[in-house]
Amino acid sequence: MAINFRQSVKGIRIVKPALHSVIVACLITLGCAGAPDTDGPQQLPRTLSSHCLTVTTGSTSGIYRGIGSGKDLPEARRRAYADIAEQLSVLVHSDSEIQTLKQNRTVSTDWNERIHSLATATLDDLQLDCLDKSDPSGRVHLALLYDARPLHVRYGERIVELLGYQPHTLNLVGAVALTSSPFAEDLRKVVENPLGKEEFSSDIILEHTANGWNLYVAEQVIPLKDEQLPYAINWQTLNRHKLSLIPQLISGKRLPLQIPPATEYRWEVTANNTGYLHLIGFYQDGQLDILRQDLSIRRATPLIIPEQGGVLEAGLIAPDTLTTDSYIALVTDQPLSETPLGSLLERGRLGANGSLNRFFLTLENLHGAVGVVNLAVAPE
Repeated sequence: MAINFRQSVKGIRIVKPALHSVIVACLITLGCAGAPDTDGPQQLPRTLSSHCLTVTTGSTSGIYRGIGSGKDLPEARRRAYADIAEQLSVLVHSDSEIQTLKQNRTVSTDWNERIHSLATATLDDLQLDCLDKSDPSGRVHLALLYDARPLHVRYGERIVELLGYQPHTLNLVGAVALTSSPFAEDLRKVVENPLGKEEFSSDIILEHTANGWNLYVAEQVIPLKDEQLPYAINWQTLNRHKLSLIPQLISGKRLPLQIPPATEYRWEVTANNTGYLHLIGFYQDGQLDILRQDLSIRRATPLIIPEQGGVLEAGLIAPDTLTTDSYIALVTDQPLSETPLGSLLERGRLGANGSLNRFFLTLENLHGAVGVVNLAVAPE
């Protein structure tokens, strides 16, 4: 019996672009918001009176500013895209949506852009820095910002700016799987200052929405792509009581933790106590499967899943995109439906309304053994 988990198409392949070569073709295929002018994304002279065009473009500590002018907003926006593309030497096209965010009584508009190049580089979170429609000629001038710095640097600096100081300790409150994640550790390095006189505490919450994952910390909403989820979760903090969960090839050889699509494999589970075994698959797109529940397992006696010679087959969430899924084995002294975890798992999806946080907290306090393995499926 072959089980292929998910084949829905979504996600973006990410390859670091070469930033030092100019790709002229970017001026040709820039067409998501309409075809560019035949003269390409050449900017108007920067001596114009518009305040949006007065700041010199170029990168400053990983922040890129692109300016554009045009007969209307789409044309000006295309030219600003092209300006950033020229700075990064990537080929650009874009599908955009506009979100209006209100912060500190100031309304700012963010274009959540996905700019793709022939090298499949991806730029996210383009921000509207300046918009000028006051030109008597009717032309529109604007500037976009792209922050290419690591996630923890971007949001760490925003937290410090919001606080007005650097605390000596950033105390994150929540599930240990979140407070000890690689992202949380990196964030502390940016926010904290050993010479600071105060401690700052903030809840940390991870939720799945219709638009993907959001991490909430210190009044910041931090969007995460599916493939960034392992950066925000330290799954290994959930392991306890020496529950062994090992992926195996059909031959019985231990499987590496990164495998190609369509690999057939089984799980070997060995517990240090007797009880009910449950195997749960938690996928980076927010879906959840109860693969097995209430299987009888004896102490120090390996159990193979699937039983009776069956196999599982590894699948990708999206073509050409690394997929990292988490598999959780539990051994409890009660059937799954009688544990505190049972009601959460009935929904088949975690992440909304804080249920993912409750899932982690429940696992951390569950009376039983837990073993977690992150299995990555890499495109060939």
